[in-house]
Amino acid sequence: MYTIRTCMNLNLENLEHMNLEYTSLEHMSFERTSFECISLERTSLEHTNFKYMNLVNMFFVSPNLVNLKLEKMDLGNTDFGNTDLENISLEEISFGNKNMNLER
Repeated sequence: MYTIRTCMNLNLENLEHMNLEYTSLEHMSFERTSFECISLERTSLEHTNFKYMNLVNMFFVSPNLVNLKLEKMDLGNTDFGNTDLENISLEEISFGNKNMNLER
């Protein structure tokens, strides 16, 4: 598993088309960052804060989203697969054409 600078802030960064499979992004803060077309397969996002984000066309497969905070975000066309969204804070979110399979 990769670790991308724990507790790092990525403001106004372009992370489009990145492959973050098996990556730890725990305790990170992302503000106004573009995550278009990113694959987050089996990625740990525990205690990660996303604010004013563009997560359009993202693909989540079995990620760890414990205590994730999503605020003022566009999640259009994002596929959450079989993701457990327990303890997720959703505030002012645009879901567009969402595919959210939230079976427990």
